[in-house]
Amino acid sequence: MNFKDLGLSEDTIKAIDEFGITEPTSVQSDVIPSILQGRDIFTIAPARCGKTMSYVLPLLDIIHAKKAKNILIVTANSQSAVTTSDNLAIFNKYHEISSAAIQDAEENISDEANVIIGAPDLLLDDVNNEKLDLSKVDILVVDDINLIKKNKQLENLEKVLELLPAEKQNIVYTNRRS
Repeated sequence: MNFKDLGLSEDTIKAIDEFGITEPTSVQSDVIPSILQGRDIFTIAPARCGKTMSYVLPLLDIIHAKKAKNILIVTANSQSAVTTSDNLAIFNKYHEISSAAIQDAEENISDEANVIIGAPDLLLDDVNNEKLDLSKVDILVVDDINLIKKNKQLENLEKVLELLPAEKQNIVYTNRRS
């Protein structure tokens, strides 16, 4: 199986090829088509199996095709937000999707950002400071709910979830320790 078989756009495949990846991992093969079809996803997979790319790649195509405008990616901490943002930037080469990773409470978020990435506590800070409106999120990604729980952020995640619209695509990942 290759990335084209998964339904990704030529622009995304071109960025993947230039990065040097030749074939999808099993989690990418399993998840990418479902995300592109707008299905809700709950995935359990080991660390370093390509989970981040399994949602970043189809999300780029979804935004580019204007099937969604506002995506929220909730990560366990600021470091994970930066890593996810970096992955997004690498494969965003031909799409020009705007994103913002929230690294600290001083971060300014562009109104133009299609993708917001951050830990639950920082997202809540930005909502409370009226820097961020979560009421128009089309797609929610929760990246590693077990690590969010381990970091004692589950209560904050629940508060973030209460601010989101009911009608949205939900993509939830958790790490299975290998």
